Amino acid sequence: MRIVKNRGIAFKLIALIFAGSMLVFGLILGMDYMVSRQIVLEKVKSNARYLTEATLNRIQIVLASIESVTRNQTPYLEQGPVTQEELAIMVRSLVEKNPEVYGCAISFEPNTFEGKSSYFAIYGYRSEGDIRTGTLDAISYQYENKDWYQIPKELNRPEWSEPYFDEGGGDILMATYSAPFYRTVGNEQRFMGVVSADLSLSWLQQLVSSIRIQRTGYGFLISKNGTLITHPNSDLVMNDTIFAVAEARNAPHIREIGRAMIRGETGFAPWTSIVTEKQGWLGFAPLESGGWSLGVFFPEDELMEDVSRLTRNAIFMGLAGFLVLLGVIFLVANSITKPLRELGHSRPGAYRKRVADRQRYPDEHLAQTVPALPG
Repeated sequence: MRIVKNRGIAFKLIALIFAGSMLVFGLILGMDYMVSRQIVLEKVKSNARYLTEATLNRIQIVLASIESVTRNQTPYLEQGPVTQEELAIMVRSLVEKNPEVYGCAISFEPNTFEGKSSYFAIYGYRSEGDIRTGTLDAISYQYENKDWYQIPKELNRPEWSEPYFDEGGGDILMATYSAPFYRTVGNEQRFMGVVSADLSLSWLQQLVSSIRIQRTGYGFLISKNGTLITHPNSDLVMNDTIFAVAEARNAPHIREIGRAMIRGETGFAPWTSIVTEKQGWLGFAPLESGGWSLGVFFPEDELMEDVSRLTRNAIFMGLAGFLVLLGVIFLVANSITKPLRELGHSRPGAYRKRVADRQRYPDEHLAQTVPALPG
């Protein structure tokens, strides 16, 4: 402060104007960055909504198709007894005509399929470019204990299962849509079994992994219980839930978003990438079928690259402008203060003598300062 106080008028004038200009420029730059950031954020929200909706629609079309063809088999089975050969034709035809279906099974309750005294199920599935059919061994496979059989039976409605590895059946990672079928026995409607269609998760993984946001953005899918169905980190797929990930990382915000996702909510929230640790946003929305939910991660630093670049350019241009302004201010201040500096360096009494001379010879002084009038 003392240094500024001991400086001359020119320095103080330059410093005052320069500081004021810097303050105004800083405020304008800050406001411009905040407005630009908000515009980008709104655009990201819009893109997140469109991208998740487009991806969900692609998935929903496939799932809805599987649901439809599966339910369409039940009226035929409810009409009356069918032979094993007819069942084999049914499952083969369903798999053959629906490329998104990996396999199809028709599974009966004990003692309900004619000629069989125990459980009986026939299964058709894709293998090495062909479609094979066979029976499921009720002793080793025990399909009556599987979720895809038990849940529709207990709820009396079609249901998607949680994703699982079908050991002894398709021997792949899959999710199954099952529809119960019934027959009227006496005056009662009796549960007879389940028609099921399997969706290979490799198809879903390929679809969701095709989502690309800048360089490190990605998509992932969770089940209605929070199980990670697809994710860039393959170690997490089918091994962890989103809640287990939140617990391991001590990240309450991941847990809260996970809860919102399994509740079927749609949203857009801050998110830390599980893959890169980058900060960003997560857009999420539910899938109509299965109770699943899709999340799409948008990395903040990559999305803000254009805004940051424009801000840096504005700073460089502003600094260049300030240097020019500083030079102009210096020249103006120097021209204003030059007479004062000259006066300060003149001999003592010179100013008083000059004034006294003007008082003593006013007419002469007036003649020197006022130009002669014409004619």
